[in-house]
Order: sequence, then structure tokens, then C-alpha cells
Amino acid sequence: MTGSNRGRRALFGIAAVSLIALSGAACTAAMSPSPEASAPSAIATAAASPSGSAETFTPSPAIDTPAPTDTGARETPLSPTPFPPASATPPLPTGPLPSVGPIDAGLWTGIKWIAVPGGHSPAVPPVNPVEYWPGPVHGNSVLQGWSGGYVEFVWNPHTRTLNPWASADGLEWKSSSNLVNTSQWKAFFKRYDDDNAAAGLGPAYHDACAFRVDNFQEGPATLLMAGYVDCTGPGICLRAFDSWTRGDTAWTSQDGLTWTQETLSHGIDGGLISGGSSGFVARGSEGLKATIWTSQDGRNWLQGALPAAAYAAGSSVRDPISFGGGFVLPGEVMVKKGTVEDGCPGSNSNQYQGGLWWSQDGKTWTRDSLTGVNSTSYYDAMMSVVRIDDHTVVAKQYGSTSEWASSDGKTWALLKGRPVVFPGYGSGPNIVVGHDRGLVFDGGPCAFDDSLTLVPLKQTGDLPWSGSQYGLGPTGLLASYEGARFWIGVPAAG
Repeated sequence: MTGSNRGRRALFGIAAVSLIALSGAACTAAMSPSPEASAPSAIATAAASPSGSAETFTPSPAIDTPAPTDTGARETPLSPTPFPPASATPPLPTGPLPSVGPIDAGLWTGIKWIAVPGGHSPAVPPVNPVEYWPGPVHGNSVLQGWSGGYVEFVWNPHTRTLNPWASADGLEWKSSSNLVNTSQWKAFFKRYDDDNAAAGLGPAYHDACAFRVDNFQEGPATLLMAGYVDCTGPGICLRAFDSWTRGDTAWTSQDGLTWTQETLSHGIDGGLISGGSSGFVARGSEGLKATIWTSQDGRNWLQGALPAAAYAAGSSVRDPISFGGGFVLPGEVMVKKGTVEDGCPGSNSNQYQGGLWWSQDGKTWTRDSLTGVNSTSYYDAMMSVVRIDDHTVVAKQYGSTSEWASSDGKTWALLKGRPVVFPGYGSGPNIVVGHDRGLVFDGGPCAFDDSLTLVPLKQTGDLPWSGSQYGLGPTGLLASYEGARFWIGVPAAG
């Protein structure tokens, strides 16, 4: 994984789960298909790909919205919520666990939040702050959701071990007897410890590493996770970046509890793999030639192909996404040749246009037709796509204020108004991805209806605290604060 890859993820990465304290208006009515665009029908949801960034425990009037998969990107608002007093942390709620069932299959109109009584959640090691400490992600734990339940990865910074916990309903949890294999970081930890010792630092810096999920995807029968450790301290910041460069490793699981380490080949970056019911897809290489790779299980990969336009002069493609309708590949096509100033794509007068290609198998691609796409400079033409769920994908051309939505990857509805799914440069998609239905956050949670219009959801009940992580699973929207407090948001249909 390279620094450029991480920058790409900050700009175009898939959903996340960490949320910050800002307020704002809910989804705008302007986010609806234009008359000239034929809107596809029916939506549902896909696998989550969340990760978070460190939060400061300060009073706030609002919950947060998902930050992108890449930590360090700007986080955006969710909705008003209570917050504990700054002087004291309220005790955990007590009593019996609430009764929850499968999510209502109808169109969602609201979310009712329930605070989950304590004593049932995973055991998360406490944070041990030190000087220059970046802070582990949410109390050394990372929450994810998928169609079969919820997973919380609990990192022990002292033993440097990663223990997965799983829950079918977000209420009752069980721990895996098998730790996630992180042996590929052994050499990095030795260099890190040697640097600390050479700098005369105390043993507390041994614990100053946090685990972060870089990618979490759900395929037809398996989950795929890619992650890294983030360490800091005097004299080792550049060395710590080495921990980000291990994109050739990922883990797969069928139940969220037992994870098998996978060594990726063919230039596939584990942090950029996309999953859906059509399978996993990634951009990689074969020899010196870029190509597409697909897999049904995240372990065995078959070579696909890129569209011919990807090799045309001035053209480029980005990372594909997978969902129920197949695979969608974003990219840019040069439509008018200009005067090249220094040979770089961004410093010439060529005109480019963002493009989208669709494929059922990752081998044969058809370019889609888009309404309202602009011809512009290379960087403004850059196209990105994100999966909201297994039946809904949204695309955006960087230099445009328009977004396009599709339920089949072939026919796209132009969403007019200010960008909502991609709110701005460096912020990434403003979503929590789910399997049967995903949520978009614009001041509050919103869901696409059957006509691909974003509808705001009313929130009631005991809302989560600012700084919570979110995972969307079979019983609702699960929120976790520091891995120790949980809220379950049950969607209501009307």
C-alpha cells in the first residue's frame, strides 16, 4: 500500500463508522432524480467498510457522521444527541437486554435508539495515554456490521494481539478462541521498540500502537478485512509509516469470529478490494499490465480485464466496486487533445470526461451513459463510485456538484443539488454501508427510497454519544462508544 493509495482512499474511500459532533440539516429534497434521468427501481443494502479516528471527550450537541475508511479524513455531522457531562461519566445502564428482531423490510422512516445495559459487551483494554500518543481508535476497538451480525475487533496494545468478538444481534457477544494472525507486523514492532530504546524512552511507548481497520467487505459467503497498526513517538514517526505499507495482507472469515490470513498477489491491495453479492473485485496487475481480478471468497482470484478505453492515450481507471448488479469501474477519458505543458495529466489543456463502465463478470465492460457529465480538466474529471448497499451505488465527478445513483450499475439517475454522499474534498463518502440497506448522513441519517430519493429518518429514544462508532447489521444500526457502551438503533418503517 503506498501513500498515494492512502490519499486515494481519503478522497474516494468507502464508508466508515466514526462520527463527530456537528449539527446540520437533514437530507435535502433537492436530492432527487432529474426529469431527464430515468431512475432505476428498488434498493436495499451492502457490506460495511468502516474505520474511525480518535475522538476527544468533550461536550457536544450532536452525534457524528461516518468518516471515510481512511483515518485522518474530515468527519461530518450526523444528528443532535445528548452527551455525558464533562465532569463525570454516567454509569452504565442496568436491567435486562432489550428484545430486538430482524430489520423491518419496508421503507424506513425513522430510527428508535435503545441504550444497551452494561455487562454484555466485549472486554476492551483501557487506554494508556503517553506523550505524543495518537490515541487508539475508540478505546482499542473497532466496530463493524454485516448481514450476519456485528464484529468488534479488540486490540490489546500491551500484548499486541487482536481478538475478534461477534454478535448476531448487537446485544449478546462471544469472543473467539483464535486471535487474528498479525505475525506480519513482528519485524515492524521490533524496529519500533529498538527506536524507542535508542531514544531512551520508557516502556510505556511499547503500548502506544493502535489497530485500525482499513477495509471491511462482505462477499457472497465470506467477510474480508484489511487493517494496519498506527504507532507514534519521538524519532519513530517515519518508521511507523511502514505499518501502513502492508497492503498485500488481508484476512477472511465466514462468521466474524475465526479469521484466516491471506497473502494477496497480482498487485492487489487489500485496502482497496470491494465486496458484494457478485463477489470481490480489485484492480491489480499481471506482469507489467494493469488488469482486474475477481474472487468469490477473497482467497482464490481469477483474472478479468480492463475496458479498451483504459489503455487509450490520456485515459485512466480507478478502483472498481462490487454490488448485486455486478461490477462498476470509474475512470476518465480524454475527449479533446490540447497543448501538453510538461507531460503531466494535470498540467495541460486536454479535456477529459468522467466515465463509468459496467460488467457482470469483470471481463467484458460496457460504458454507461451519464446525463450532465462535464468535459473538463483531468483532475476535475476524476470519477469515483461508492456502494451504499448491495442494490444502490452512487457516483461523482470530482469537479461537479452532481451525483448519480443507480440500482443496476448501468442506468444512472442524476441527483441534483449540493453533494451529499460525497460532501467535499478529502472527506470521503458520508455513509454507513449495510447489506440490505445503507444510510447516508447529511445532518441526520437518510435512506434511499425506491425512486432513489434520499429520505431523512426521524430519530427518537436514547441517542448515542458523540464519538461513537456505527455498524449496520441485521437488527439495526449499532453504536459503540469506546467499545464499552452500546446503543441499538431499530429502524421503523411506515
